Amino acid sequence: WTSLRGPTQQGVVLDSSLPKSWDVLWKTPLPGRGNSAPILWGDQLFVTAEGPRPEQADAGPERYLIALDRRDGREMWKYTAPQAADVEKLYWKNTYASSTVVTDGERVIAFLGNSGLVCCDLAGKPLWQTDLGTFPTMHGPGTTPVLYHDLVIVVQDQTKGTSLFAAYDKQTGENRWQHERPNQAGWSSPVLLRIGDRDELIYNGAHIVSSYDPATGDELWHIRGSSEESIPMIVSGGGLLYSFQPGGNGDITDTHVVWRNERGGPHVPSPTYRDGRLYFVNDTGIVTCLNTQNGETVWQHRLRGRFSMSPLAVGEELLVVSEEGIATVFRAADEFQEVAEHDLGESVLATPAVLDGRLYVRTTENVLCVGDR
Repeated sequence: WTSLRGPTQQGVVLDSSLPKSWDVLWKTPLPGRGNSAPILWGDQLFVTAEGPRPEQADAGPERYLIALDRRDGREMWKYTAPQAADVEKLYWKNTYASSTVVTDGERVIAFLGNSGLVCCDLAGKPLWQTDLGTFPTMHGPGTTPVLYHDLVIVVQDQTKGTSLFAAYDKQTGENRWQHERPNQAGWSSPVLLRIGDRDELIYNGAHIVSSYDPATGDELWHIRGSSEESIPMIVSGGGLLYSFQPGGNGDITDTHVVWRNERGGPHVPSPTYRDGRLYFVNDTGIVTCLNTQNGETVWQHRLRGRFSMSPLAVGEELLVVSEEGIATVFRAADEFQEVAEHDLGESVLATPAVLDGRLYVRTTENVLCVGDR
């Protein structure tokens, strides 16, 4: 589970299952807040967290990259990032540890806002740190990097300052390429997909979705008409990127859009594709299932609470967890069929990770491992 929403970034797990009894097998407190999702490699779990709030009003908390033993929750190591010279102003739900880390199985890389891009090996040895400048954007930064061959790619749009779109050598942290992006409100994360015979880096930006060659950063195509503030990630399935045909060159708005459905969409959570259906939950708790061939609504169902995490499709079931910690499991079907509901008792904004029948949940203060005893 190497990145946000899993190794494919699509939130789909076909070779595992959700727990039946939902026993909390272990619980590890974190040193401070954070919204980054857990990632997994071998017996390790990686996550970021803030430190305690400092007494000085103008100073920010320390920022940590933490490794836990996913078998028992024991802390294996903790890396403290360089202190940021300037402190970002944050939206009240955002934190200084909201970006999910990525790994290639040899190194772990974290984007920590004004503390830069940091890289450690799996034993916690610091390998490099790259200063990316400051991020005065509205609400603060929150994107997750992407690994592509020997590159780590970061896209962080900004309403103030300069938007960042750059690639760095994953061995050294040195800049390999950099391009301009417009100043706009964006907190989505780029998605790496194989489209036909080429790799594409696709980013859901404000007012425009863009595809780039990940090796160079050159634009391949774009589609106009997305929302004013972009947070959800691009989702693929059934030959489409929702909801348009991939491929082409330049402006493909008039030629590749298949359908539009502008009712009840999410502001923060990303959709999930499963067997010809698109599932999403919006911020106010309405779960929607769409027919991906025509964009028509198959069903809708209201859940309790508010939502920031993105649905996970695990086997034939889907999981959503509210910000209040209520987890709902339902079937991937043409009507809403609830399988189970569980109260985790803690606030959850991050998307969990799933591996070997266990669910790893990052709450605002702890990491939980949920499974069957």
